Amino acid sequence: MIKIALVLAVLVIGWLLSQMGLKAFERAMVKATRPLSSVHTDIILRRLGQAAGVKLKALRVFDHPMVNAAALSDGTVLISAPLERHFRAGRVSPEELAAVVAHEVGHVAMGHHAQRVALMPFQLLARNAVVVAIFRLIPFGAAILAPLIVGFLITRLTRAQEFEADAYATALMVRAGYGVKPLTSLLGKMIQLQPPSVDRDRLKAAEQSFWATHPPSEARIAAIRAKAGSWGA
Repeated sequence: MIKIALVLAVLVIGWLLSQMGLKAFERAMVKATRPLSSVHTDIILRRLGQAAGVKLKALRVFDHPMVNAAALSDGTVLISAPLERHFRAGRVSPEELAAVVAHEVGHVAMGHHAQRVALMPFQLLARNAVVVAIFRLIPFGAAILAPLIVGFLITRLTRAQEFEADAYATALMVRAGYGVKPLTSLLGKMIQLQPPSVDRDRLKAAEQSFWATHPPSEARIAAIRAKAGSWGA
């Protein structure tokens, strides 16, 4: 009983520390970003918000060398500076930007942030448990294999979450009247939108990697089309 209580105490403390760390990180992120507002973004937020039945917060821009986007636990959607530049230059259409927002809102709506924070305390315990289990079979390989196994499980989770966020975005985009084409068109050119300094061949290979946190774009596009097709959209 004492051991079980100690394990539970470690998990609770770990969860609390994870929550505190997340909140501190998000406050720092907001301070380091700037708002993005335009006629197009206001329309995007209004249409998607009406479709989702919530009031979406204003977009914010963060400095990052890659075309990327993220969402905070309170629903604030962040886009990277290169993505903003592509949008302002017309290389990313308003409909495609709406697809980005819909996907990130999907992560929040599906509770992915809460899932990841809740799992943080378990990762170290799981890694130690795997080390002990493997050590009995392969004493000299446990320290190497344990991180790989836990890392593999985490990437399976993040890939599943990306598919879930895509499915949510598909439904939201259809309901908002955008359709699914902006989702698939943006995914299809994400690598080409990356800065010239990025090795696109290497990025493409990384996307296909067994250890990638995101599914390959082709798989995501196929899943979106299949989902929309099942609805007759």
